Amino acid sequence: MNALATRILFEGKRAVGVEFMKDGKKRTVLSVVPDRRPLEVAVVVDSSAVMASSYRSDLVSAVTAFWKALAPDSRVAVWTSGPPSNVVAFGTDLATAEPRLQAVAPAGKNYALDALLDAARGMTGSGDVRRVLVYVGGGDIE
Repeated sequence: MNALATRILFEGKRAVGVEFMKDGKKRTVLSVVPDRRPLEVAVVVDSSAVMASSYRSDLVSAVTAFWKALAPDSRVAVWTSGPPSNVVAFGTDLATAEPRLQAVAPAGKNYALDALLDAARGMTGSGDVRRVLVYVGGGDIE
């Protein structure tokens, strides 16, 4: 966003807004309303050979912790990137998904951009949902 907060607006001791500068213009935010629409989350996990030593111990545990932190009405699917594959479909629960993620054998190059494209195409967007695309990996993208 590249904005600089310049002043917090108060009514008594209660903060009611923020003034900030963006693109040389003063702007004011007087309220923030949480977006309560459900999430549709597509996660792409780096399963390339480079991640072999840390895939199960680090990446799967990170994806699992992330999934647990989501609101209960969130829909999650998971793709791997080496080679691209949809290993967990939307609507699958975490208890079923985790063994599928653990069963992936990291190999080959990291085709993250292809996997991200596949994941984006796989998002159904049915209904009024917020769509989120997440990449979890170490880099070395082909």
